[in-house]
Amino acid sequence: MNDNSARSATGTTNELSSPVDPRARYEIIDIIRGFALFGVLVANMVMTTQDLGITEEMRVALPTVRLDNFSLFLTGTFIDGKFFTLFSMLFGLGFAVQLSRAAHREVSVLPTYIRRLGILFIFGAAHGLLLWFGDVLHVYALLGLVLILFRNQSDRTILLWAFGILLFLMGLPTLNWFAEANGWEDTMIFGRVIAPSEMYESLRHGGYAEILRLNWRVHLQDYGEFGFNNILLWYLDIFSKFLFGFYVGRRKWLQHVQEHNGHFRRVLPWALVIGLAGNAFMYAGWVYDIGRPESDFARAVMRSLHEVWVLSLSIGYVCALVLIYQSAPWRFFITCLAPLGRMALTNYLSQSVFLLALFYGIGFGLLGEVGAGACLALSVMIIAVQITLSAWWLNRFQFGPMEWLWRSLTYAKLQPLQKKSNIDVM
Repeated sequence: MNDNSARSATGTTNELSSPVDPRARYEIIDIIRGFALFGVLVANMVMTTQDLGITEEMRVALPTVRLDNFSLFLTGTFIDGKFFTLFSMLFGLGFAVQLSRAAHREVSVLPTYIRRLGILFIFGAAHGLLLWFGDVLHVYALLGLVLILFRNQSDRTILLWAFGILLFLMGLPTLNWFAEANGWEDTMIFGRVIAPSEMYESLRHGGYAEILRLNWRVHLQDYGEFGFNNILLWYLDIFSKFLFGFYVGRRKWLQHVQEHNGHFRRVLPWALVIGLAGNAFMYAGWVYDIGRPESDFARAVMRSLHEVWVLSLSIGYVCALVLIYQSAPWRFFITCLAPLGRMALTNYLSQSVFLLALFYGIGFGLLGEVGAGACLALSVMIIAVQITLSAWWLNRFQFGPMEWLWRSLTYAKLQPLQKKSNIDVM
């Protein structure tokens, strides 16, 4: 599907209560979203099973520790933070696309958008409490409401807010170093109160009731007095990515990629070099203690620069995918990600089911038995399964299962699920 067909499809109806036709999609955006889903899976799996769910002593005692360390270096350099950034930017970009379509149809997008966010919050809350404590959907739903305030702001204002939040977050580690008389220590969002040994017992040996209690405890600590400041900073980080994506969506850089080819070509080498060099240097220090600064101040500065390196590599990934997409010999290798991205909600939620089934005690109980190398291999296999199932499903149906439910609840009417012969959903 090219951009022209996408543009023509957006004007197929003038009814406010009608969802947009499935043809009104931009394939490159679905490809980037599918690409982001893979990285999100790897990051979440490694974080849960290597950082939070087992102790460091358990990790280094595994027979695959050398492979696992190299896998952690690869994960840190190429994945950690970058794919979550892509996922967040695409959410902001999606709001810009919805506003553009609504303007074309001369209707207001806000009533439908707010209903969508309300349902997404319910999905996310259920996901976080019933399956995996690291849910981000409820956060997206809440921050999506804040994004509404920027819908009529100028591009300049949006960029000023996006960079302003980014600079504020970058400066915090260094400011904390000055404020802390006893030095500075980096923190994590999850697992600050619940020790890895305790989390291991709950996940590996507890039943489903214990898993529910653990999920509830993590959310209580994150939104309680202990974790509120870190959660607030996490929200700001996500929202800055929303604004960057919203700006890109407004400029239609991904909706009309051929018109902005020059931008992608110019940005690509700089983004990749800065992003790869910075991330590799940082994680070589964290994993292998190579070049790691010894002073707290130097580590705080490095943590500040990490924001730049993450954003740079994320942008580099987007530029690379866009240029590959426009290259006939290579396009085939990434278009398989489009069905994965079209069913992003279904696939994101099902990744937690895989995590529970593979690592938790109520499933195969691999937690503590395998390291980061196995996580990478399992992630590739899971994504291959999801790509295959997504393509199979979308050859028969218009939407993924959860996407269909989301639409039906949004419009308070069951949406047609069966694929019609005259609809080319790709």
